[in-house]
Amino acid sequence: MALSLLLLSGAGLLMRSFLAERQVDIGISTGQLLTTQLSLPPKQYKTTESQARFLRDLLPRLQNLPGVMSAAGALTFPPSGGLPSDFDVAGLTHSERWKGDMVPCSWQFFETVRLRLLAGRLPTAADEDRKLKIAVINQTMLRSISAGRNRWDASSISKL
Repeated sequence: MALSLLLLSGAGLLMRSFLAERQVDIGISTGQLLTTQLSLPPKQYKTTESQARFLRDLLPRLQNLPGVMSAAGALTFPPSGGLPSDFDVAGLTHSERWKGDMVPCSWQFFETVRLRLLAGRLPTAADEDRKLKIAVINQTMLRSISAGRNRWDASSISKL
């Protein structure tokens, strides 16, 4: 009897935790969002450029499907992480190596997941055409790289 009560209580707490986690705001909207994973044949898509070309050709076709409001591509989907990367911010000096997770994505990604932008701007098609390297960072990373500085020059963000 005591074991049954213990298991029932544990199940109730687990369910409560699960429901609470579903309410956590991660900054994107997952309602009416469909994700899928593609594996491109490595022999046919050997280079990053050939993979990017595939995505550039695929997205307009997906966008034109009935009922599709927006289509985008990304290497992974938040909050599952990304590729570990060292980075620098133009104009900011530091003694330690800055590290973060990078998630390469199409410029449409942020619109598609309805990212809530707090400051700055999002990447655009023009950025992609000019092959600019644009970064969108979260508040945690901003606090980390601006620690000990009196002001933050937001123009440096586009130079990450």
